[in-house]
Amino acid sequence: MSKTTWRSTIWWCLTLALLGSGACGGQVEPNGSSNPANDSGNGTPSNSSGGSFGEPLTGQGGSADEVYDAGGTEGTGGESPPPEPSSPWVARTIPQRFGIQLKNFNANARNLELVGALNFGWIRRGFSWNAIEQTAGEYDFSQYDVLVENAQTQGLRIIAVIGLQNPALYPPVHEAEGRAAYARYAAALAEHFQDANIIWELWNEPNVRTFWGWHGEHNSEQYAQEYTSLVKETMAAIQEVAPDSTVVAGSVSNLWQASYEWQQHCFELGILETGIAGWSVHPYGLRTPEEYLEGYRIVRQMLSDAGAPDMPLLNSERGFPLEEREGFAGGAIELAQEFQAWHMVRQYLIDHLSDLQLTIWYEWSGEETFSFYTANYRTPVYEAGQTLFSLLEGYELRSRLETDSSLDFLLKFYKTGAPDYLVAWTAPEPDDTPDSVAPHNVSISVDQEGWVEVVDLYGNTDSLQITDGQLQVPLSGSPVYIKLQGMAERSTATTRFVPRQELDLFESGTTWTFYENNSDGAFELGHEADVPIGRIHYDFNATANDAYRDYVYAETAVTIPAARGLQLQVRTEVAQQLTLRIIDSTEQTHQFKTQLSGSNEWETVFMPFENNLENWGGAADGTIHFPLQRFVLSVPEPNNRTTGSLTFSRAYAVSY
Repeated sequence: MSKTTWRSTIWWCLTLALLGSGACGGQVEPNGSSNPANDSGNGTPSNSSGGSFGEPLTGQGGSADEVYDAGGTEGTGGESPPPEPSSPWVARTIPQRFGIQLKNFNANARNLELVGALNFGWIRRGFSWNAIEQTAGEYDFSQYDVLVENAQTQGLRIIAVIGLQNPALYPPVHEAEGRAAYARYAAALAEHFQDANIIWELWNEPNVRTFWGWHGEHNSEQYAQEYTSLVKETMAAIQEVAPDSTVVAGSVSNLWQASYEWQQHCFELGILETGIAGWSVHPYGLRTPEEYLEGYRIVRQMLSDAGAPDMPLLNSERGFPLEEREGFAGGAIELAQEFQAWHMVRQYLIDHLSDLQLTIWYEWSGEETFSFYTANYRTPVYEAGQTLFSLLEGYELRSRLETDSSLDFLLKFYKTGAPDYLVAWTAPEPDDTPDSVAPHNVSISVDQEGWVEVVDLYGNTDSLQITDGQLQVPLSGSPVYIKLQGMAERSTATTRFVPRQELDLFESGTTWTFYENNSDGAFELGHEADVPIGRIHYDFNATANDAYRDYVYAETAVTIPAARGLQLQVRTEVAQQLTLRIIDSTEQTHQFKTQLSGSNEWETVFMPFENNLENWGGAADGTIHFPLQRFVLSVPEPNNRTTGSLTFSRAYAVSY
């Protein structure tokens, strides 16, 4: 922890102490980064919680302290499930509390059908003021009537953001005229859709300038006063015409010191006494889902100190992007899609463990870096969601097993008349990247001998053996599902989806054949920082005056049964072309060309295994026939260089 973070933490703890709050811990410091819900330079936090996930415990392995009876009886540590919340909140059974964000361009019948087929319970969607009220005092709800009908057809409920400004007709909502117009609009919405069982959310991220306006500062007391005034006036208008409406407020951008202060201002100004039914947050600014636990604890403590200890808490938006922007978890960029899949499952289960009423994943499709779904290929996060929903549909959380490390999560789920499941993973230290996690085993006692089924993140199955009543549970950043009943014999492993196949092309001993092709050069294997690399050296001086462009290439055998493409890292100090070739099972060659920047930094190159690449030989039909047999790296002569080298590393066949 830096001195700045330490001082900020102490300051915040003292502030809360003066306010009579017991909340303290998990602070972060600003870095001025940007997320999809914020602008650059907004003082948003780094991805850091600065605390542990519950009481600090020692060790990175060991055993759990409960005995699990495979017949379905809990040991001494078992807990009874909490009572179900009353309407409007849904049951805790999976996946009732899980939803996803859609926007205007993708909230159509087809996408809603796909969302419903995955067993999501909710969608989050903005109900745009300037689309509904284009003439003052006249409201056209027709496009949202269609949305609501399509969602209901798929069994989806809606959390609807009432927003945002309507500049063609009214001043901003922090001014009295704009605030009154917004309240009338919100009341008209609630009255029109009062039978649609919608949860209304007042605004999106009102604590930051991106959505509230540029007339003040992020997380300021001014913004808290203006937003609280809006909520008070809007709630009064809604309750007059649709008193049974369910309305939540907050929609807080990031969980960190400044946003805690902003929320504290709102609570002191009486926002919790307006009749709102819940408080929503967007836990950006925290690197991993496990760091949410401390953020939720702080918010709940503030709610309790403000006289609302039972106020329902919602996570109404959080996603994990694939690139370095706000919300990015860090780690190796080539693994970002797998990390995203890890975090989607872990976010939902952490929110489930924390008894949040709703978790909304950002987002369904469109912005590639956040997308859950794409029509072009199966994303790892989609496959992980499919596995989660299919395995745990109808299940409820029983308890979390305590282990020697607060970083370990072993969650027990039950369903009447069905086998129990244990979902297990481990997390990195707070503010560490996902690839820093330390995989290890934890031993749990099981009243059973033989084998149990284990299912990985993507639905691939295998078996674990119970020995002397002990089951070794493998923990990594990728959650696994262990069926704790009903298996007496070892099952056959099955493969449904493998996101990446490491090809080991540059490991010592791999056979490569180098072709000089009337030029000079060589291919060599080696290591950089213990990472295997391959390097092509070229010298085109002998052919520099030829009329045609020469090239050198290296070839090796591969076995790729199926994939969507090949990904590898390349580094060169000169801008130049690189040609990749694959030879399929019919001896047909498929060729892909790409341009390298020459930055002398690692670049990720992706060769899509698409039909109709440049091709010749074999079947000569442009179709890629699996399995693939050989792989070629070809280096044409650069335009302004006759000698040089290219370095290669980390080659994968990828299915996403």
